[in-house]
Amino acid sequence: MSQMIMMIQRDLRKVPLDFKWDLNKVWWGYKRECGTEDCEGCEYCKDVEPPTGEGFQLWESVSEGSPVSPVFDTKEKLCRWLADTKREYDITNHFTYEDWAKIIEDECPCMDMHTNELLKSRTEPKGE
Repeated sequence: MSQMIMMIQRDLRKVPLDFKWDLNKVWWGYKRECGTEDCEGCEYCKDVEPPTGEGFQLWESVSEGSPVSPVFDTKEKLCRWLADTKREYDITNHFTYEDWAKIIEDECPCMDMHTNELLKSRTEPKGE
């Protein structure tokens, strides 16, 4: 059976500790359109990034971008929440605290879909 690799498309963001935005709701600054048919990136259509701060939050980066976790004051607390919280239809529900720590540090950005093993790259051979 050939190896099927999936990128774990999650980004660690530093946001204010009191940042409030609904989980799994696309950030308003990522879906702006001016309504002009032939717009080539006017000032209004440029993305507006979420505010930055001291908190840690995980965001999905498959589509426009939305938070998938609450904000935590440490990476460790974020990893614990991710390991302990099961999310509907989330292929990462089996990940452990240690798995999330590796993902957040960008040590393992890929997963083998057949074995559920974390990989360091798309081309990492099995067993290494």
